[in-house]
This record gives sequence, structure tokens and C-alpha cells, in this order.
Amino acid sequence: MVKHNRYGDELKELRCEVPKHILDVADAKADSETRATGRLVSRSCIINQVLSQWAESHIDEAILILKLTGVNPMVSAEDENK
Repeated sequence: MVKHNRYGDELKELRCEVPKHILDVADAKADSETRATGRLVSRSCIINQVLSQWAESHIDEAILILKLTGVNPMVSAEDENK
């Protein structure tokens, strides 16, 4: 089953190791927002906010790179070889 967020975006899992201080800051921010708003804010929510802002600020660059290199990220390497 495919998972989606509340905006309809398909969710994919991202796993990586990060320095402890980054998680400490994300956890502190999540705790702070939870206390301030009264709604549960998770570490994942904070990380998604940061990645979303980063992606928005780099979208034009990514599109230009894909156009110049002729790469289609929607096509798998397997499909390209067929």
C-alpha cells in the first residue's frame, strides 16, 4: 500500500545516519512546537519541513541540471536499458 501525506504527496522512506547534534536540535524544535501549539510535532515533521524548504529553494537548479543532462528521474535505469 502506498502512503500519502495530508496533501496527497506519496511518502517514501529516507534512512541515513546524521550527527547527534542535528537530531538533538530537531528534537528540541519538535518539543518546543508541541508545547507552543498543543499538537504533537515529531522529529520527522521538523526534518520534512527543513527538506521541503531546501527542495523548494533548489527546484529550478534541479530542473536545469536534468534538462542539460537529459536525465529523466522518473525512468529507472532498468527501463532505459530496454
